[in-house]
Amino acid sequence: MPPTTPASLFPHQREAVDAARKTLAQSSRATAVMPCGTGKTRVGAEVAHHLEAAGEGHRLGRFLQIIGSLVDVCR
Repeated sequence: MPPTTPASLFPHQREAVDAARKTLAQSSRATAVMPCGTGKTRVGAEVAHHLEAAGEGHRLGRFLQIIGSLVDVCR
């Protein structure tokens, strides 16, 4: 999934990205609790993009594992 731009996120998604980034600045984990269909994967991808850009891509291991599992299930 290509990185998104702030303008392409809905306001609730932007809020979730900001909250996750703030949490990850202080902790090794963050959780996005959002209803089905509201863009948790997009939020995760955006957070991943920011982590990678900040040179913290090593923190993406579990996220990528979960996304890989999701792709396998959908095939």
